[in-house]
Amino acid sequence: MDFDHGAMSTECLLIAELKAPHKVNTGSRPDFIKIAHQMKSSFDKKIHDGVDNDDISMPGLLVEGFRCTFFVMDLKY
Repeated sequence: MDFDHGAMSTECLLIAELKAPHKVNTGSRPDFIKIAHQMKSSFDKKIHDGVDNDDISMPGLLVEGFRCTFFVMDLKY
């Protein structure tokens, strides 16, 4: 989520979940659900704080061992 504030540089919020290779379970992906919930909670907080912009998006990075997945969630549905 990029945002500008006055003369400050652009800031970005990235939700990330990292798991070491020896901690990855085969088959189930509970961290996928966990990161999706965290991204939605961040959206809810921004809306509660008064952000009124349909163009905002929330990036997420899920690293499970050697597998990396990048997600982007937005409000356009």
